[in-house]
Amino acid sequence: MKNIETITEFGTGIVFISDLNESIKSGEIDDVILFAEALQEKMISNLADEIVSNGKRIVMVAGPSSSGKTSFTKRLCIQLWVNGRKPIYIGTDDYFIAREKIKKDPNGLRNFENLDALDLDLFNKQMKALIDGETVDLPRFDFITGHPVFGERHTQAHEGQIIVVEGIHGLNPALAADIDPADMYRIYIQPNTELKIDSTRKIQVSDVRKIRRLIRDNAHRGWEPEQTLSVWEGVRNGELENIVPFKDSADCLFDSSLVYELAALKKYAVPLLNSIKEGSPWYIEAQRQLDILDNVLELPEENVIPSNSIIREFIGGSAIVDL
Repeated sequence: MKNIETITEFGTGIVFISDLNESIKSGEIDDVILFAEALQEKMISNLADEIVSNGKRIVMVAGPSSSGKTSFTKRLCIQLWVNGRKPIYIGTDDYFIAREKIKKDPNGLRNFENLDALDLDLFNKQMKALIDGETVDLPRFDFITGHPVFGERHTQAHEGQIIVVEGIHGLNPALAADIDPADMYRIYIQPNTELKIDSTRKIQVSDVRKIRRLIRDNAHRGWEPEQTLSVWEGVRNGELENIVPFKDSADCLFDSSLVYELAALKKYAVPLLNSIKEGSPWYIEAQRQLDILDNVLELPEENVIPSNSIIREFIGGSAIVDL
């Protein structure tokens, strides 16, 4: 299994938070951002080259919440297109069954994290039909009505055309039970690089993902910060049950970390965390997150962050992800 570490101290010299802060104070942060983004794009390009050279027909992309799956997958699709293989993009979220049929968790909430929330039979039949050159009516799940919609995406895969599938269950063998494994390339994506606070303490990648999601949920779903924090434990438990067990089956592990991201996220996260007042059951956790961000200087200007950056999926301004 290939392990693609996109962001390391190589080239930037940034290992500790203090290194990141120094790059901001010295005015070198723009170069750090451009380097980090260019390095990540190069790794995605190399991955596309490998997929095409190996003759794979279906690419499955999976990873835990707030890993940047959608941005990564859209960028991979563009790089496959550069290779002359303009792909078909499919999100497994569009295969949700009707909302009222989805089981509830112990808190009484519909559990979209479980595999049984997806119409596996339909997914397998349509993937097989696409590979065989048949035209299929791909669904679009309407999150307002809570039902799948048909009749909008009649799609046929041309000979040799690659199908790219993105979703948290992408590596679960039940999702692709009728697909020849030889036709598949599996990618597991998550932030994996931990910046150091000092010689003994690191910022955990799960905290980075939590901060990413806190911002996105508020900006694009209208969630209050406490709502995101209240579901996080359930999200993590779902990941451990439904995603992590299949990680080792991936052909590639892709690190979606960006060495500058906490400086970019701080501007958006701090006001949200400060809105959680003493007396809230999430106050202590909010203060813990604020303590983490207190170590980082805020990015003075974000215009240099490319519009296709994974970070844009969370702070806004993405040219490739519709939120």
